[in-house]
Amino acid sequence: MDGLQAVGFIGHLANTTAVEKCDGLKHSGDETDARYLANLLRPGILPTGT
Repeated sequence: MDGLQAVGFIGHLANTTAVEKCDGLKHSGDETDARYLANLLRPGILPTGT
C-alpha cells in the first residue's frame, strides 16, 4: 500500500465487519470481490475503517 500511495494511488481500508452485512458478498474470486467493493466505493457507500 505504501508503494502505491507513493506513486499517487489512493487506498481505502474497507470495514469488513460492515461490508459482510451487505448482500452480494458470496463471490468466487478476488477480481469479482474487487469489482463489488469498487461499486460500493463509487457512490461513497463503502464502509471504511480508520
